[in-house]
Amino acid sequence: MAIFIVLFGAFSYALSEIIYGYLCNNQFKNPVTLTFFASIINFLFLPLIFFWGMPSIPPLNVIPAYLALGIIMVLVQIPAYQAFKENDTSVVNCLWTLGKVILPLAAFIFLGEKLAWQQYLGFFLIIFSNVFLNFDASAKSKLNLAFFLMLGCSLFNTASSVIEKYILNEDTNWINLIVYVNIFSTLITSLMLLKKNIRVDIIKHTTVFSACWKHFIGAEILSFIGHCCGIYALSGLPLVVKSALSSTESAFILVLSLFMIKILKFNLKEKVEKKDIYKKIICFSVVIIGIILSAQS
Repeated sequence: MAIFIVLFGAFSYALSEIIYGYLCNNQFKNPVTLTFFASIINFLFLPLIFFWGMPSIPPLNVIPAYLALGIIMVLVQIPAYQAFKENDTSVVNCLWTLGKVILPLAAFIFLGEKLAWQQYLGFFLIIFSNVFLNFDASAKSKLNLAFFLMLGCSLFNTASSVIEKYILNEDTNWINLIVYVNIFSTLITSLMLLKKNIRVDIIKHTTVFSACWKHFIGAEILSFIGHCCGIYALSGLPLVVKSALSSTESAFILVLSLFMIKILKFNLKEKVEKKDIYKKIICFSVVIIGIILSAQS
């Protein structure tokens, strides 16, 4: 059951990523402004979690962890939205997997833990696949900006996974992980209004927001469902298994984008020619294999 929940969460996240990719490339030039509106909508839908359960007062020692997750949530969104402008949505999503090689390597470098040969192979497959997806021999900069933006995002995302697992070990109410992180991230996002140029751009785009508020609501509901599925499954699955299953998001994005571009005629930033599709499917599959291998001991 937990495996199905993770896959359903990945599907929900995929739809959400497609919508935000569309907004990034067609409606909002500044990713900071998009982050602000997304955060506000996300906060308004927070009461949906109460259908699963009610929050409780968390242990005091866990509150800094909740704050750290809130900060990471905001800081990761901005470069991730910018990356949508630089490359295909499915490729950008796949770049999240770069962060999955850090934990075992850090354990090897700083703790002296030995790695098995299959782990090295897994790391190589993940890195090679992402580099191959983002490599452009004809460009002045062979690796596009999305690669470097998402490298930083994936590192923070990996750190957030560790913090989430720590919180679940210390605070047994998984509802708290949704509620308190959301509250902290919204408070941090609201501080953006203190900076004049950001405040002016947000006000300028209020009409754009009012015209496409349904997109935000749809994306945030889907993202919220995906996040809840991931957190719930994490309480019953090993981190590595959950991580590998979640990496199917890129494949979901590719299939859904193909349908929306070819059948529904949506204007999405996704190359869907046969050679591009084959390349992506192969690389996405290799990444999942790499994740599984890197988790072996």
